[in-house]
Amino acid sequence: MLSYRKLIPVILMAIWQMTEVQAAPLELPISWDKFSSPIITLEFDGKVHALTLDTGSRTGLHLFKEIANDIKSLKFTGQKRRSTNILGEAKEDAQFIIKNVTVNGEPFHNIEGVEFAPWGVTLSGKEKPPEYSVIGLGFFHDHRLLIDYGRMKLTVIDKDTNLNSWIDPDWVEVPFQLSEEGLILTVEVGGKKRDLVLDTGATISIIKSDRVPNPQDTVACSSIYPALSDEKCTFIPMEVLHSKNKDKIYAMILDNINASFTKDGLLGGDFFKKHAVLIDFVQKKLFLRQI
Repeated sequence: MLSYRKLIPVILMAIWQMTEVQAAPLELPISWDKFSSPIITLEFDGKVHALTLDTGSRTGLHLFKEIANDIKSLKFTGQKRRSTNILGEAKEDAQFIIKNVTVNGEPFHNIEGVEFAPWGVTLSGKEKPPEYSVIGLGFFHDHRLLIDYGRMKLTVIDKDTNLNSWIDPDWVEVPFQLSEEGLILTVEVGGKKRDLVLDTGATISIIKSDRVPNPQDTVACSSIYPALSDEKCTFIPMEVLHSKNKDKIYAMILDNINASFTKDGLLGGDFFKKHAVLIDFVQKKLFLRQI
């Protein structure tokens, strides 16, 4: 029979072991290029690379071939993955899988990716955005991800960590969908609900012109972004549902979005400047905190 005195060290050892398995969060600074695209710096197997953070992509990694060749456990599958951007431009990229990789000292497993090929779109058409490799949602498939533009930080939280210590009353849990086009949040436009993809890769929010119920509610582009021309350019206010104050985001109205993009638009960098976003891929939950 186990005595009370012998039981105490056993209990203490069990508590210590439970605490030990909760890995420290991986914190990564976020910077922005001149196009306001979020950039994070990662060290893959000892080599440092800059990548664009793109929550609009469900693929884990889009890597230049020379970077892919440096990752020891990366294996190309021999298959191609077809994708289309919002303008309908299609491409096919070679697929790979990474069984195990160390990123900034932390292990990640079973990451699916493709060889990088540029797909960015500039609305002005004056110059092309810089071409960085891309890290997408799939990279964090078994983690929790905190995107906080206000603190200029991306935090990767281990799946075994208790999230209660991260969630305070300022956070609001919001319903979302996870589709082939990404994480979908619902907003209200002119009294109508619209489904938008949560996309850090988009510097501003956009909406399809045929999803705008009341065109008379539009405002000139220069009233939102003074550097933009008002020629063939308008914005519409959108109300973010489920946030504490239901704050407004202004989306650019576009009429040339390809039909292959089935959602109503994108929630871009302007949304992230107003909201920290905590995505729990393990429990399939999403939280917002106004900045």
